[in-house]
Amino acid sequence: MSATKESSTSATGLSPEALATLRAAHLQMIQGIIGRMSGASATLKGFCITTTAAILALQGDALGGRVFWLLVLVALFAMCDAGYLRMERDFRRLYATTAKRPLSAAEDMAIERPKGHASGYIRAMVSWSVAAFYICIAAAVVLIGVLAGK
Repeated sequence: MSATKESSTSATGLSPEALATLRAAHLQMIQGIIGRMSGASATLKGFCITTTAAILALQGDALGGRVFWLLVLVALFAMCDAGYLRMERDFRRLYATTAKRPLSAAEDMAIERPKGHASGYIRAMVSWSVAAFYICIAAAVVLIGVLAGK
């Protein structure tokens, strides 16, 4: 086999074009996971608003001491949303790592979520996309609870 032929194929005999196609497919799979995490987060936010509004509408003036439990529900939604954001960030990191790998490693199409630290969850919880949204919902619940009590 000539030196030219050897340099134009990988160790398993794949051409650079085939390796590039594998890399693009791998990145698309990871991007699909990132998209699902993002979509789940948006759906969760919508469900939180709908559920909170429905409870407030049904309870109305009788909300009283139940404001605490409604705030607990909002906090649970926030914790789930932070989990989605943390996973999304982990997969974005995997995407960047995969994109930087040499093309010769394109045949390894493993998708394993990088192991993050607990600080990643905390950073997700206090991010503007989680904390700001759910603090506004919680503030609205408290305001409505106070106004309903008068």
